[in-house]
Amino acid sequence: MAVKDLRLSAPFLDVYPKKLIALGQPEPDNEYNPNRNAAPKQKKDEVTGLWQWKLTCTDPNDTHPKRTTVQVIFLAEVAPIPVGVELSEGVHLIELEGLTLQPKVTGQGEFKTLGWTVRATGIKGDTSGAKMPPVEASASRPTRSDKAVA
Repeated sequence: MAVKDLRLSAPFLDVYPKKLIALGQPEPDNEYNPNRNAAPKQKKDEVTGLWQWKLTCTDPNDTHPKRTTVQVIFLAEVAPIPVGVELSEGVHLIELEGLTLQPKVTGQGEFKTLGWTVRATGIKGDTSGAKMPPVEASASRPTRSDKAVA
């Protein structure tokens, strides 16, 4: 029996005990289009309906060269912003929130191996608005009667 869209939740530090090193900023995860002149169309996650953003990261805990680079897919309305320890310009040590892993087959021919699609809902410490708003929208903003008196 095949289970489609199986996503396993996992505590971030259990999967990446030394955190991840983000290389740059998240970019829109666009659908493939053979026409280079066509306007890019950003992918939406089939399960959540949220926009997909991709970020290339490095796992400092893994020494195998083919497993060191990790492509993280963020599911959010706006792109998260890497915050935390800045190791160099545009290079941050980050911790992901809402981490899920989905198994997939990688490689080809006799060299197939088990790989993982890494998804997250945000970056710990990010205040860009990428995280979901509160369930009760009125809880995040003052009512008209709460206006400041000049």
